[in-house]
Amino acid sequence: MSCGAETKVGVLLCAQCLEGIMDPFSLMPRALDPFSDARLQHMSSAMLRIGPVVGSDLVMGGGPEPALLLREMLERRDRSRVPTFVEEYLAAIGISLHLWGYERLPRRTFAFRLIEDTQNLDFHSEIWARACVRMANVHSLLILSVSDLPLDPSWSTDFQRERSKDALRLYAQAEAYPSLHRIAQSNKALMYDWLGQPSEALAILDKIINEKMDEDYANITLKKAMVLCESGRRAESSQALELIPDALMDERAKKFKADLEGSR
Repeated sequence: MSCGAETKVGVLLCAQCLEGIMDPFSLMPRALDPFSDARLQHMSSAMLRIGPVVGSDLVMGGGPEPALLLREMLERRDRSRVPTFVEEYLAAIGISLHLWGYERLPRRTFAFRLIEDTQNLDFHSEIWARACVRMANVHSLLILSVSDLPLDPSWSTDFQRERSKDALRLYAQAEAYPSLHRIAQSNKALMYDWLGQPSEALAILDKIINEKMDEDYANITLKKAMVLCESGRRAESSQALELIPDALMDERAKKFKADLEGSR
C-alpha cells in the first residue's frame, strides 16, 4: 500500500511507513526482534516448547536477545563482561560520546532498563567510563526533553534534579582518563545550559578548551558557540566558530554556522 506521495528519497511511501524506515533505531544492528520488549513483558506472548521435556519447569538462558544476555551477566558472580556490553549496546543505538542535544532517544524500553540496572555498578576501566558517559548523556537528553514539555514546573524541576544527579555521578567516572574526561565535561556544560545555567556552562567550556587543534577541540568550541547562541550572544557565537580551523569544520559545524548566518 502506498499513499503515492513523493518523498525526498525518491520513493512512494506513506509518511508513517517512511518514518519507520528512516528511524535509525528501528534498523539498528542489535534490534534483532522488534517485539522482544513486548514478549519479555509478557504482552502478546507466544512461546513454543519443543518436547518431550523432562520436568515441567522451563529455564530460559542467554541468547541473542540483549535483555536475556544482560540478565545472564548480572546473575553471574563474574560480571566482567557487563561494561563492554553496556558500551557496545548504547553505541549501537546511537548514543554517542559527544552530546549535542538533537539526538533521538531510543524507543526501546530495554535501553532505559539497561541504564537503571547497571548505572550503580562499580567497575574501574576505560570501557566502563565510556559506557558511563553514554548513560549520563541519556540522562541529559531526558532533562532537555522534559524542559520542552508543558508540565508543572515543580514536577519537572524535581525530575531534572534527580536526572542531573545521576548524570554528574556518571560523568565523574571519566576523571581518570584525560581525553574522555574532557568530553564528559563538555557534555556536562550542555546539561547545565539546558538547566538554565549558561554561565556555569561557559565556565566549564572555557576551562577545557586548549590550544590543541584536534577534533575534540573543534567539538568543544562548537558546543561553546551553541551555548552562546542559546544565550542570545550571536556575535560571540560567530566569533567562537571562527576559531575552528577549516580542516576541522565538520558537517555539523558547517550547518550550525550556516543557520547562524541565515538567522541574521
